[in-house]
Formats: sequence, C-alpha cells, structure tokens
Amino acid sequence: MRADATNELPPEFDPALYAAHPANTDLRGLDADQARHHYDLYGRAEGRYCSAIDGREAFLALIPTGGTVLYIDPFFAPGLELADRTVRRLAARTIDELREAAREAAIDPGVVPEIDLVWHGEPYRELTRERFDAVLGLHSLERQPCLITHLSDVASVLKPGSRYFLAIADRRFGAAHYLPDSLLPDVLEAFAVRRTRHVARNVIANRLLATHDHAAAHWAGLHGPDPSRRAGDDPCRQEVATLLRSLRGGTPDAATLAWHFTPESFQYLMETLAALGLSPFRIERLYWTINPYSAFYAVLRVAA
Repeated sequence: MRADATNELPPEFDPALYAAHPANTDLRGLDADQARHHYDLYGRAEGRYCSAIDGREAFLALIPTGGTVLYIDPFFAPGLELADRTVRRLAARTIDELREAAREAAIDPGVVPEIDLVWHGEPYRELTRERFDAVLGLHSLERQPCLITHLSDVASVLKPGSRYFLAIADRRFGAAHYLPDSLLPDVLEAFAVRRTRHVARNVIANRLLATHDHAAAHWAGLHGPDPSRRAGDDPCRQEVATLLRSLRGGTPDAATLAWHFTPESFQYLMETLAALGLSPFRIERLYWTINPYSAFYAVLRVAA
C-alpha cells in the first residue's frame, strides 16, 4: 500500500475487513452496522483487527514515496529503511552520545545510524531550512519535553498539506501500565515554563513505577505487581539512592518518557490543543492498538 499527501488514507474501521479478517472468524456474516456495533461494544477493547493498517509495515507504507522524510529521534536503533524516500534523521543526542548509550545498554554501537540534525532545544526551523514531504516519529512523541512546542516545530518544517506519521506507545500494554495518562494541565505546564529538557520527576516515575514490558501478557491481564505498593526494602532504598545520585549529577536522559497515552487520551489531548489554538494539527487518522501489540498509530495534518 502506498500513499502520497493527496491520497485518501485507509479508514480507521473497515466493517467488511472486520467481519472477514482471519482473526475474527466468529464475526462472519455481520453486516456493516452489526460490525460497527460489535466493534464499539467489544472489538476495540479486545484489540480486534479492524483496518488495513494492522502493524508497523502497513503504517510505514503510507508515507509518500519519492520525497524527503524527517525521522525524529532514532536513538541508537538500526537505521530505518524506507525505500524510495530520502530520510533525514533528527535526534536529541550526537552520534557519539548515542553510541555511548548503546554501549551502556549492551548494544553494538555500530548499529547507531548517522544523525543529520542534533536538537538542543532550539526551534526546528533554526536547525534546517528544508521542508519535508513527511515527518515520522516512532515512539518519539512520548519523549518530547514539551508537546505543544514540538507540534509547532514539526508543522514549521512540513510542506503544505503534508502529514506527521506517529507510532505511539499505548501505556496500558507496556512498562508504563501503572502510570496515569498525561493530562492537559501537565501539557500546559510544560509549555508555560518553556520546557526544553526533561524533568527529574519523569525519570523517577518511569523508574520506580514501571512494570514489565511484555505486551501479550498485558493483553492477557497479567500486569505484574503494582509498583506503587512496593515496600521500602533494601533493594528499593538502594535503587532510590542510585537514582538520586544520577539525577544530581546531570540533566535527565533525552530518552526519558515524558508523556503516557492511550489512544483515547491522545485523541482528547490533540483535539483539545487544536481547539485551544495551541496545536496546528488535527488527527486525520487514529488506528487503535491491536492485540497483542503495544503501539497505536496516528496521522496528523495541519488544519486548513
């Protein structure tokens, strides 16, 4: 499946596909209205297949070919291969910093891709005068110090009519399961103080309130012990002491998770920020999380 900025994207819910998908054999024979009713009542919560966008490969195929793509925050992951596109990479760390982070994570530093643009908190338009046919963020939106500033920055480097493609962690099915959804006051505070770097509170919350990161287990209801009820035993005291020493020694890591979303909470925040005049984007498509995966997908477009 290929798409350019003028093409219609696949629907978020396709009733014919929903009733005919091999994973939904119990839904055979449902008409469009019945399929929609079943999905709204049961299928969304069950993570049923309901769209042609059924994973990362299908989602990436939506990015227009033959143009330039700004890929935000690849960290030390292997280089992203997007055939027939020119990819520029933007990260909050230099390639040497990323290689060192890879070593600390016991990952071969040789997999770190080249970085074209290193962001230090300045507006994106100060980093590049280029405008892109698409911007891609794979689990990077959650790591932006300020959502409002970030959305404005992305819009400033997109060509008119182009799209922002996002893969976003659904906190319910990952290590952040027990952390609350990010709320509008949190987003507004980050903007009010002009935040360009992460705060210690996010590092502490993600470390001390994390659970396991196995999506299939979360879908099965196996979330692990609630870390907020963890006893203040010796291992906990040692972990807190190490964490505090690290935070006192410097700025929190750029890979810190600052925001936690579900598809529903993300949709609410994006619609509210747009209505308040604080975001130039509207959600064009929102593809909900599918069992047994841990990510949902969004396509944003600057409102006309």
